[in-house]
Amino acid sequence: MPKKNENIDNTVMNEGDSKLELTFEQAAAELDAIVNKLSSGSVQLDEMITLFERGTKLSEHCNALLAEYDGRIARVMQEKDSGEQ
Repeated sequence: MPKKNENIDNTVMNEGDSKLELTFEQAAAELDAIVNKLSSGSVQLDEMITLFERGTKLSEHCNALLAEYDGRIARVMQEKDSGEQ
């Protein structure tokens, strides 16, 4: 049986976890590492599925953080615009 990747942070692997404890940069770096590993073609099917699941959750996390940051920027711009009138 293939050895599971022990470097995977399990905080997102458990069902029901609502939020990762990773910054955008940490999640993006891990996602990049996963993409590179999957692209190498040297991954067993079990590990490939595990990495794909992790990558999907990291991608969702990054998208949620970007949406949050976008909302914060929009509020700042709106406050700036309303203060100039």
